[in-house]
Amino acid sequence: MRAENQSKGTVLARRVILSTALPDRVRGLLGRPALEPGEGLWIVPCSGVHTVGMTYPIDVLHLDKWQHVVLALHAVPPNWHPPAGTCRTAVRARTYTVLELPAGTLAQSNTEVGDQIAVR
Repeated sequence: MRAENQSKGTVLARRVILSTALPDRVRGLLGRPALEPGEGLWIVPCSGVHTVGMTYPIDVLHLDKWQHVVLALHAVPPNWHPPAGTCRTAVRARTYTVLELPAGTLAQSNTEVGDQIAVR
C-alpha cells in the first residue's frame, strides 16, 4: 500500500503497513524500530494514539471516513499522551483512521488539515 496527499500531489509513504486486527492496532509502533522515510503505519479503525513507551518521534494524521485530514500532529515526541480535554472531543470524534509516519513527513509534504489523503 502507499499513501498520497492528493490535495498537494505528494507521496507520504511508498510502503504502508495496514493494521486492522485489535492486537496490532493496540500495539501500533510500540516495540518496533523507527519508521524509515517512505514508510507508514495505517491503523483502521482508530480514533487516537499515544507514544507512551516509544523511543522516537512520529508524525500522526487523523483521517475521517473519507480520508480527509482532521488533525495533523507534527513530530509527536516519545512518551506523549494527549492531555485531558485536548483532541478528545469533536476532532477525535470525526477521526476514523490514523496514519503514522516518520517525523518530518508532514512538514516535507506540506500536509495540513482538510487535505485529501489516498491510502491504497
